[in-house]
Amino acid sequence: MFAKPEMGSVRFWVRKIRRRPWPSAARVRPASVVDRYEDEGLHGLIDKRLEQVSHRRASVGEVMALVERYRRRHAGWNVKPFQLGTNATGLLGVTWVKNRLQEAGVVQKAPGRGKHRKRRTRAAGPGMMLHQDASTHDWVPGVKWAWVVTMDDATNEHYSMRRSPR
Repeated sequence: MFAKPEMGSVRFWVRKIRRRPWPSAARVRPASVVDRYEDEGLHGLIDKRLEQVSHRRASVGEVMALVERYRRRHAGWNVKPFQLGTNATGLLGVTWVKNRLQEAGVVQKAPGRGKHRKRRTRAAGPGMMLHQDASTHDWVPGVKWAWVVTMDDATNEHYSMRRSPR
């Protein structure tokens, strides 16, 4: 039915590791970092994947054709409908297309959305807004007590602080 994976292939090691309990799975792979260091020295620790160009990388001509197509026929469109209409193979992601069009200066980068939590201005006068907060803590071992604090927003003045047993 399917060909059995060879011993050096990644599929072989993935299958072998999945069948074992996790503590022993780390010992299955024969070549560890220590082994490579002992065999090849510092040169063995270099990640050789960084020296290679990805086989999935788009060619310069493909990127230029994409940018030109957007300039000619789709100027002013949002990137997502343009990407969906031009990407029949499904290999080009929306983010990748958007980044290439932004690098070419065809599409403007969207403005930032601002802070997640915006600071609120304090109340104008004393007594307009009061906050009440309670925090529980083991002040006495074995007994949970809560300190309930009522404070003014404008002046930070504490109106009351009470201890209540929980």
